[in-house]
Amino acid sequence: MAIYSKLTEELSSTITQVDAGVSELTANSAKSSEESIQIRARAIAAKEQGSKSKALTDKLYEEKEANIKRAIEDGQVVNEISVIAKSIADIAEQTNLLAINAAIEAARAGE
Repeated sequence: MAIYSKLTEELSSTITQVDAGVSELTANSAKSSEESIQIRARAIAAKEQGSKSKALTDKLYEEKEANIKRAIEDGQVVNEISVIAKSIADIAEQTNLLAINAAIEAARAGE
């Protein structure tokens, strides 16, 4: 009977250890489950923030692109004005040459 008693004690001890292990696993599983829920919530929040950031970045890109295109168009107008100003300067130079030539001819005619 002593052998059975000892075996029963060992079996009882083993069952107690297994029960403690199962309790610990259950607690760890519950904690892991809570942590995974929190991680999922943070991941969803990060995804939403990323989507908002992307939308804002896209909007800023479109605005900057429009501004750059407008500046390029304005630059082309400046180039056109520059061409016109050069033409006016060329005409003024020719007019001055004609005036000088006329003055020379008038001086000769007066001699």
